Amino acid sequence: MIRTIQVIDETQKFSVQDCEELGRFVQEQLLSTKRDRYWLDRILIRNDRLADYFGYWAARQKLDDNGRLTGLSAIIVLNGFYLKTLPQLKETLAHEYGHHWTLSYLMMEDNGAKFKLKSDRLPDDYYHLRGLNRAEYFVDYAQGWNQCDREVIAEDYRILFAPPPQTRHGMIPPLSLPSNEVKDWIQKLGQRLYFPSPEMPSPEMPTSLENPFTPLSGRIDQNDRFFNRDRELREIFDILNGGSGVELLGDRQMGKSSLLWQIHQKAETALRLKRRSLYLNLQLIHTETEFYEALCEQLGIATCRDFDFFRAIRNDRILLLLDEVEKMTWEGFTRNLRSQLRGLAEGENAPLRFVVATGTPLDRLFADSNADGMTSPFQGVCLRVELNPWDWQTVDQFITDRLAKTGIHFTPTERQTLWETSQGHPKRLMEGGFKLFNDKKRS
Repeated sequence: MIRTIQVIDETQKFSVQDCEELGRFVQEQLLSTKRDRYWLDRILIRNDRLADYFGYWAARQKLDDNGRLTGLSAIIVLNGFYLKTLPQLKETLAHEYGHHWTLSYLMMEDNGAKFKLKSDRLPDDYYHLRGLNRAEYFVDYAQGWNQCDREVIAEDYRILFAPPPQTRHGMIPPLSLPSNEVKDWIQKLGQRLYFPSPEMPSPEMPTSLENPFTPLSGRIDQNDRFFNRDRELREIFDILNGGSGVELLGDRQMGKSSLLWQIHQKAETALRLKRRSLYLNLQLIHTETEFYEALCEQLGIATCRDFDFFRAIRNDRILLLLDEVEKMTWEGFTRNLRSQLRGLAEGENAPLRFVVATGTPLDRLFADSNADGMTSPFQGVCLRVELNPWDWQTVDQFITDRLAKTGIHFTPTERQTLWETSQGHPKRLMEGGFKLFNDKKRS
């Protein structure tokens, strides 16, 4: 049995689509398995105006008639009085799911005998890997939020496993960023063997009938699900290393956001001139003020703009990945912002280098600049890379790759039909493959 995460909004401030997006955020973008999602009864959005929390996680162990531990019942509460936007909800949810992932698996280990939630410190090997001093970190909040070991590991989970912009670690400083060893330790909590539970199969049990044609929407974050854009990646990094930015042009749902995310992940090793890689989805940003706030937050500097922003970053080197750049033509964004960004990107050793994802050629998108005899904001600082539909050979290879571990096969005729109906458009191909897979699973 697979339980859909229930999200209840008692504040009535958020839409049904927002609540569904929170559920998908956990399932598709955070580190989670079917088992820990099953243990989470619901996510509740409340309007606790008299409380000082942004969110909290609570859980109780479930016992059968013989007193044996069979599972958990957990809840995550988000305080809508402080969290007024979907990105803010996601940021806090990522932290609270860090509690859920780490503490739930520790509570379930060895039939619940190994770790007591209210009294036991986190395991010694975590303290050692994280460099925590037992004289300075505690089980509770007696010395403050920053000194509670549960909050440290929840922040570690968030910075390690949540996508931007949910990556600001609340304990830095004085702590450093969590290491790869810490990441591996947290990830392996969900891979340990547990006693058989009547409620759920083990989380790592092969599920050959799980539909592999996902996600049906949104960015692909998992490297093992990203497919066949190696040529474009090489071209993009060749351009960046040549001293120019990139205009990533393609139709909607062609995979631009997924490709931007791959650039973000590979920039550290693929760029000859080291730059900090920052990803901004402008779909979540509605005004010029919010743009500077989001950018400064990722840079770790106080919010500033215009010349103050230039002074703050002039000695920095940044790769700025802008998704949904069409938003910059909307009311709330001015030509001054675009002009400043252009100024910061000019020159071989400029503070900014861009990769801009768009469905409209940039010289047409910012026609207001051309109409007034001004230079388009990205003209001359970005070279175009087009993201085109896949050819038949790539479509066939994609289907084979997705079906490899399922035990289900698509016939040559079915593959040809998927090619003809999708014409190599990744989203349409994914939707067609998803439906056909489900039809075969039921037959």
